[in-house]
Amino acid sequence: MNKRILLFFIFTLATGSIIAQEYVVHEENYHNIVHHRLAAGFGYTFVPKGENVMNDKEGILVPTLAVKYLYKFSHTWSAELMADLELIEYVIPESNDFLTRKNALIIAAVGIYEPIEYWGVFAGGGIEIEQHHNFAVLRAGTAYEFQIGHDWDITPSLIFDFKEEYTSWALMISAGKHF
Repeated sequence: MNKRILLFFIFTLATGSIIAQEYVVHEENYHNIVHHRLAAGFGYTFVPKGENVMNDKEGILVPTLAVKYLYKFSHTWSAELMADLELIEYVIPESNDFLTRKNALIIAAVGIYEPIEYWGVFAGGGIEIEQHHNFAVLRAGTAYEFQIGHDWDITPSLIFDFKEEYTSWALMISAGKHF
């Protein structure tokens, strides 16, 4: 499974570089970079190894709230600070025990490359903070910004989190304001 995800991102970056050759910023807009973006969002995180506290089935959807701050360095490079809060309790089965996760907070800093205007791929790291055990997180994903006017946008994103004990992926949608 992890090899497929890695191959997906290698393919995405390779094809994005080829497509990026057609990404042209018009001269009059080149210096008009809006540097800051603040966004809030909602989505679902799928934890393949997770179970609800009743130990029903393996695999659980976790409702997640998100807050994001982005700083745009240029038309193609940005950095973003992401904070995601998982809203329910679930467990990760281990060999003789269960690892409980309750309202985990994931904070990650990522670098974003935008090969095509409004579409970006990102990767970075962070930490998952939870009352029972904290984990280091490697985060990667992709997002596409739909501009809706007056510096507002709607952005769906697909996020992969690789942690020490388990992995998860999320589908999120956020509303953001550029300023």
